[in-house]
Amino acid sequence: MPRKPKRPKLPNLPHLRPVLSRHGKWYVYVQKHGRGKAYRLTAEFRTEPLAFIEQYKDAVAQIERMPVSTPSKDAATLSGLYSAFRKSSEWRQYADSTQKSKAGRLDNIIAEHGWKRWAQLTREKCLMLRDSWSEQNGAQQANKKLTELSSVLTWAIDRKMTPTQWRNPCHDIKPLPKANKDGFRTWTIAEMEQYKAHHALGTMPRLAFSILFYTGAAAIDAYKMGWQNVHRDNLGDDRVIYRRQKTSVEVNIPLDSELSDVLRATDLGDMVWLKTSHGTPFKSAKAFSQWFTKTVKQAGLPCGKPPIGLSAHGLRKAGATVMANNGVSDKEMMAFFGWNKSDQARTYTAKADNAKLASSAGRQLKI
Repeated sequence: MPRKPKRPKLPNLPHLRPVLSRHGKWYVYVQKHGRGKAYRLTAEFRTEPLAFIEQYKDAVAQIERMPVSTPSKDAATLSGLYSAFRKSSEWRQYADSTQKSKAGRLDNIIAEHGWKRWAQLTREKCLMLRDSWSEQNGAQQANKKLTELSSVLTWAIDRKMTPTQWRNPCHDIKPLPKANKDGFRTWTIAEMEQYKAHHALGTMPRLAFSILFYTGAAAIDAYKMGWQNVHRDNLGDDRVIYRRQKTSVEVNIPLDSELSDVLRATDLGDMVWLKTSHGTPFKSAKAFSQWFTKTVKQAGLPCGKPPIGLSAHGLRKAGATVMANNGVSDKEMMAFFGWNKSDQARTYTAKADNAKLASSAGRQLKI
């Protein structure tokens, strides 16, 4: 068993907080009373004492200008309002994965601004918050944080917790344009054929590919699928039935013949079809997605963050694109993919329609 590394020697200064990471490395932070925002010092006191002291002074100057945010029961503060929102029936209606993602962003907001009076928020102040989040984490994360803050404020308005005539200051703020407007990269037919050529029938990567493409399931639903999701209808046909975790919509689709062939040719897991190299189910959708990305790299296909790399979600988009190009309607796509809004289906059908219209117009371009 590896020995625990020695705690670093530090000067006797207030607010210094050494933390041992899970990788066995010590990091030094400046944090007031062990709560609120923490600032990491990158310089080592033993080898770079002057740089360490300068970083320490800058960090102390930052935290002294900002009151420490502590959990508050005062609903007039953002921290108190957030605490009340977390106990509400509206919060409990969110899926576990949605709660986790929302809490991650809201916790980050509260850690820095929880002490503030939310009724004093103005459009200008919210704009400044959005811009600072954009500088730190990018436009997409800034938009998401603003949306989460807006949802909490809207909840307060619905509960009559706001002053008379008070309006949500986030509503009039337009989201920042995304750097990557197309999102996850859509697989092409050639890329799908290359993947299938590399991962032969009977392998776990080929099974993962078939489940994602032929069921249209998101990774968070696909990695948990098993024979318990297959039911025979009155006509004797096998159907895949599952409830989408994100939208809670029940999906009832026919079991594709190619997916059926792949299932018969593969050594499946006990409770679920997909399994790791150790023969156990994947622990989470994130673990499954990361493993699938590695199989993409093994096939010699581009991998990495969108829009460069191919992903599990990109296969879902590829299926929607193929359907739209083959004339599938918005409602049919909504039923197949478990969408609860027609806007998502219209994104694909509109592109297909535009391509057909452009082709028709091009044939008329004659002199």
